[in-house]
Amino acid sequence: MIGGALSGYIIVEAARAEVPTLTLARMLMNVGIDTLVGAVPALGDVFDAAWKANIKNVALLERHLAATAAPVGEKRRVIGSTALALLVLVLIVAAGLTLGILAARLLWGLATG
Repeated sequence: MIGGALSGYIIVEAARAEVPTLTLARMLMNVGIDTLVGAVPALGDVFDAAWKANIKNVALLERHLAATAAPVGEKRRVIGSTALALLVLVLIVAAGLTLGILAARLLWGLATG
C-alpha cells in the first residue's frame, strides 16, 4: 500500500507536466495493477518482482517531456488533472488495502479452519 501511495508522486509530477489524459490513465492503470495484485499475499511478491509500474511510469513521463519543448496550458487544467490523479490514487490504495485484508482473512480462515 505504501508503494502505491509513493507511486503517486510520479503521477502528480506527470499531471503538473501536463501529460495527456490518456497517458495519465495508463500511469494510473500501471499503479492500480501493481497495487491491487501486489496486495495479494505471496502472489503479490512474485508479481512485484516482474511488474515495474514506477519504471513504466517514469518512461511514459520522460517520453512526454522529450516530445514537448515547454509545457504550455492553463493552470486550472493542471490543478484539475493533479486533483483527479490524486483522487484515483487514493481509491487505488484503498482498494488494494481492502483486497489485501480480504485475502489475508481468506488465507487465515483456510489455515485455521
